[in-house]
Amino acid sequence: MTPVRHTVVIGTYNRPDALRRCLVSLVAARQPDASWEILVMDNGDEAFSRRNAAVVRGLQDTRVRHVRMSSVGLMAARHEGAEAARGELVSFVDEDVLVEASWFEGVRDAMLDDAVELVTGPILPLYEAPPPPWLESLWVGSEAGRHTGYLAMLDLGAEPRRIVPTLVFGANYSFRRATFFRVGGSHPDAFPRHRELYQGNGETALSIRIGAASGHAVYEPRCGVRHIVPPSRLTVTYLEEKARGFGVEASYTELRRDHGLGPQDGVAPLCDLVDARSRGGARKRRDTAPRGSAGEPDDASRGVAGAPRDRAVPAGLMSLTHALHDARREGFAAHRAAALAEPALMEWILRPDYLGANGELPPPGGESPQPSLDSSAGGA
Repeated sequence: MTPVRHTVVIGTYNRPDALRRCLVSLVAARQPDASWEILVMDNGDEAFSRRNAAVVRGLQDTRVRHVRMSSVGLMAARHEGAEAARGELVSFVDEDVLVEASWFEGVRDAMLDDAVELVTGPILPLYEAPPPPWLESLWVGSEAGRHTGYLAMLDLGAEPRRIVPTLVFGANYSFRRATFFRVGGSHPDAFPRHRELYQGNGETALSIRIGAASGHAVYEPRCGVRHIVPPSRLTVTYLEEKARGFGVEASYTELRRDHGLGPQDGVAPLCDLVDARSRGGARKRRDTAPRGSAGEPDDASRGVAGAPRDRAVPAGLMSLTHALHDARREGFAAHRAAALAEPALMEWILRPDYLGANGELPPPGGESPQPSLDSSAGGA
């Protein structure tokens, strides 16, 4: 049997149609003479899991495997996928991305440099409805290009370049398997709503750990993906949910820092309410934000054609900025209050890593209700 060199890990949860499109793009992009495998890590509901398994069977390729999980959360899917991977190179991609034809080749060529530990490429939007004009305000620009944490997008141009490790987003995240376990893996990520305050800083922690160990991160344009953006993500409601999650992440990070944990533990060396990859344009100067005429809502409040009806976008982009800032503060406050009230949550936050048994969530129960962003502890 030809040894597997490159393993792609896809965590999936109840989205068989998106998964099918992602897998088709990956299988079409692979090189016939290259050794590869794809692991679909499925911790969704049983009915959706059966559909996901049927999607994998329909590809009729034994190199694509469906793995039914009993644990929950994106971190568990990624950790168990990395554990099961047979490749020396591992890539995390989201179920809602389509990879470019040169993706496999780009990852492998970038990793020929032994100093490179992380590889990503363009993560460009594929909108399923016309994006509203105010969406541009969520991008953060620099000389190198631009990015937005709100939609996990990255565009640094057409030339390869070294980048800071925290710009490698989980939608398009390639690394060396040995390094993953050597530095201590990833941190808690997306969870179901009733455990959402157990979220942490996800793959950002892995990037920080790799950077602390002097690993280089590279942006390789051939490793591009298209990130599908459905109409439901072009709403203020969705953005506020993301902002609350960024607040949870900030509280989690600060609590770990307050207890003496640092970059080698996946904690960024500088404190901020949201990290550089998550700001999403929330701190643009006032004079850069276009507005509608006085007393009249601008295009931001008119919604998106084909999008589900959302509550009205605040008139003016600065109002949107304030709404997202408030949502981040709510997430931060809810997480901080719950962590101080729930010993099991604080113990989870302060674990040195989440590999193996350390990644098992504390069981629900106890005298207090399970914390969530909807609780009275400061949630939305």
